[in-house]
Amino acid sequence: TQSTWGSWQNIRFIMADDEAKLTKVLGVLREKIAQGDYYEAQQMFKATSFRYAGQNKHDLARRLLMDGSKEMALHGEVTCASELIDSAVENLRTNKVPETDQIIDGILEVLSTFKPDTPRAQIAFMNHSIRWSGEFGPLKHGNPRLHDALAIRLAAVKEYGLSGVHFVHGSQPNTFAEMLSQWAQLVYQSERDLLLTRATLQYLTIGNLRDANILFKQCQSNTHIFPSTPLTRFTGFLLQLLERDALPLFRTLRSKYAPSIQRDPEFNQYLDLIAKEFFNVPAPPSIATMLSDLFQSPA
Repeated sequence: TQSTWGSWQNIRFIMADDEAKLTKVLGVLREKIAQGDYYEAQQMFKATSFRYAGQNKHDLARRLLMDGSKEMALHGEVTCASELIDSAVENLRTNKVPETDQIIDGILEVLSTFKPDTPRAQIAFMNHSIRWSGEFGPLKHGNPRLHDALAIRLAAVKEYGLSGVHFVHGSQPNTFAEMLSQWAQLVYQSERDLLLTRATLQYLTIGNLRDANILFKQCQSNTHIFPSTPLTRFTGFLLQLLERDALPLFRTLRSKYAPSIQRDPEFNQYLDLIAKEFFNVPAPPSIATMLSDLFQSPA
């Protein structure tokens, strides 16, 4: 079976005997897993991949680790599976491998083999993958596809707070809005506007006005879940004025809706970041640190 790991389909320098040996190794290790000898299989995966890496055959090493992770996850051995894929991602980071669509496909394929009720194991290796992507890909916060995939899985097990952190750096505001609607039905009605405004402001702190508008409008269309409140009216006005250079109006709006904004201590910090993003207003150093902490993927 041809793997999707990395640019595996395009690798030309791997000799036929390497392919044959790898196929044989995978066969032996799959037999070990089928027999329930998970620990020994895991150690063999690690040792063999280490030998490949020592010979500078890093693509082979990562393919072996990835295939092992999928096999372990399919057999419910979540810890083993997570350690193997984490080793593969560490190999990517150590060798400064640039992000490619094929590698992202490979990571997501591994994620798909994990059972939904294992969020912590998924968070661990996906955060590692996101860090690699942020270091060696075009986006400093990591590939949106990785964020979206993890966000959707976390939402499925009602880890809504963690899910939202990843949705903000993803590319699916409509799905984010659906998650917020589910979450809102589990909190007091008086807190629902806080959820919506927080998510909208988080998009805006990174300059994503487009997705902030999509999210807000979709949620506001469901007035049964998200009725109009002073806070949501403030958020709607904010989105409108950010479409143009309107710093005086921005300051006036903050002042007028100060009581609503103060319902969450972080909202004013978000607004300082938004002023910096859209109007080049310098933000206090503590605010910049807060932004870094806010969007650091939870470990």
